Amino acid sequence: MLITDGGSAKITRNHVTNIQNVPLSGDQTGIGIAVTNAAATIERNTIDNYQKNGILVDGTDGPTLASISKNTVTGMGLTGVIAQNGIQISSGALARVDNNDVSDNLFSGPDAAGGGIILVNAGPSLVDNNDIEDNDVGIAVHDTKLAAITNNKISDSTEDGIRLSGTTTLTLVSNNDSRNNGFDGIFVDVTATGNLITGNKLKKNGNLDAEDLSSGFGTAGTGNLWINNKGKTDNKGGRLVR
Repeated sequence: MLITDGGSAKITRNHVTNIQNVPLSGDQTGIGIAVTNAAATIERNTIDNYQKNGILVDGTDGPTLASISKNTVTGMGLTGVIAQNGIQISSGALARVDNNDVSDNLFSGPDAAGGGIILVNAGPSLVDNNDIEDNDVGIAVHDTKLAAITNNKISDSTEDGIRLSGTTTLTLVSNNDSRNNGFDGIFVDVTATGNLITGNKLKKNGNLDAEDLSSGFGTAGTGNLWINNKGKTDNKGGRLVR
């Protein structure tokens, strides 16, 4: 299902399924619902058996805006064929992503990971109150400015619950519950600075509850502010969580 060329649509209460090659392949195609150079409301749909993305909102071809709410997006489960993403916002697109259930985007191959919800060079976007479980990375934010990641429940990721990289202009990560993930509850790499991470609950994560590899004038010598986060383990001697 494609919305493009300056159009607009409301997509609601559909079952979008089997958008894939047979047999499943590594081609970066097979998208349940795609929005580019358009505006869309995507609400109360069930999306499964896609090849690459359940929902893609991409601004490469022009201004793109979407509201994505109350959908169930389910990947193939563990596969070595392709790294799937449940919901992807990219290339300057703006989106509100709230109250969705996203699961089972898992990749067993090298040098890639499946994502529940990912923002890649997205425009200002809100990711709020989603249930995200059994993905490689629950929520990933790459090279995106002015995103808000709030009130989400992330669990049982094979890697990180929430991952930030290249986010350098006030991404807000607030009031999320990130637990039982294989790596970190929240992981911030060396390229992510100028962000606010506050009020999150981090518990029973495999490596650390919180890890920040950046440097700067923020909390504990990182490039970010960490305020009132609850957890037991971090890489800064208990100064990121308490």
